[in-house]
Amino acid sequence: MCPRSGTASALSAITVRRRGSIHKGDVQTFHEDGKWCDRIEGEGSLDGPYSTREEAVAAGREEAMRRKVEHLRPQRRRDHR
Repeated sequence: MCPRSGTASALSAITVRRRGSIHKGDVQTFHEDGKWCDRIEGEGSLDGPYSTREEAVAAGREEAMRRKVEHLRPQRRRDHR
């Protein structure tokens, strides 16, 4: 089960800074406790958890388009070798 909170704690500082602010109703994809989830800001979690980032992002994108809101998702990490 995905966390039910509607906070922005899972967003990277870069994403929030670039976006400026998070609005109630925006869809957020995040990774927590080894699970990928989507939630609606201020409302709680959507279906999930998902096995992969790609599944969660696709579901979050679809929900955001349906609601006509922003879809916030974490940046992919780069491997610094």
